[in-house]
Amino acid sequence: MILELFIAAQGIVVIGVSLAMLLWDGSGEASLAALAGGGSVWLANLAMVAWMHLRRTVHLKQPNTVASSLSVLIAYFFKLLLSCTLLWMSVVWLSPFNWLGFFSGLCFALTAIYLVPWVSSLSVFRSLSQRDFNQRVKVITSQSACPTSR
Repeated sequence: MILELFIAAQGIVVIGVSLAMLLWDGSGEASLAALAGGGSVWLANLAMVAWMHLRRTVHLKQPNTVASSLSVLIAYFFKLLLSCTLLWMSVVWLSPFNWLGFFSGLCFALTAIYLVPWVSSLSVFRSLSQRDFNQRVKVITSQSACPTSR
């Protein structure tokens, strides 16, 4: 659940910094650069979390193997590669480039982890957290209700 909250916090930060840059620079160059800088990190993290959820639903039978640990490391490498590629493409393709907006979006997206407690207090995410907690309780009670044979 913490990863989903982190992705939500990053999305809020990227959009917020982009809107703040739009107010600061009316031409939209700084806003677009902030969106490109922060969005590059956010999209790569979003892809990683989506892959982890897909993997969790498909490979639920053997979660503690060496192959699963290795696949997470490989996925993390591809996440970093995707993020670097998106950052490079942002710099190359945006012709009138605003470096202040780019670095603002990038730095705020990277430090969005500090907003997770605030995001978790929002009612939408609180209900998701409660649902996740209820599902975990069901699993634990179903496991403890079935005595294991010795």
